[in-house]
Amino acid sequence: MSDSRGRQARRGVQLLGATLAAGLLLLSVVLPALAAAVGPTKLEHPSVEPRTGSTTTQFTLRVTYRSNQNVPPEYVRVVVGSTTYEMTGAGIDWKGGVVFTVHTSLPAGAMGVVFQARDAEKFVDEVVERFKALREKMDESLRLTT
Repeated sequence: MSDSRGRQARRGVQLLGATLAAGLLLLSVVLPALAAAVGPTKLEHPSVEPRTGSTTTQFTLRVTYRSNQNVPPEYVRVVVGSTTYEMTGAGIDWKGGVVFTVHTSLPAGAMGVVFQARDAEKFVDEVVERFKALREKMDESLRLTT
């Protein structure tokens, strides 16, 4: 009888091993597909150039929009301080990524920069960037001399 139990135990271990191997194989196929579906709209590589300047400096604000579902954006915009600027993109490869830009002068002072996007399926993404626009140089006549 102990010989019969030994064979049953070995058979149980073999079944358990086969079940675990099948489960791992299934996970290796399903997980990449699930990961690709997460976050269909994504903003990447936000930038503000130059990082400092005066109120007459032309700043270039740039961000890359991607859609895993290859869906175009309803909007891509940037909020600088309390002002919102619509951005324009060059291209239509939404899955590969399209760079959106806006060129503008900005008021003096430190301010937050928030890039925002929403696609036609109402998925939203947002990235925050900080920079400081320098005040124009003080007029020489206002400087105190000794």
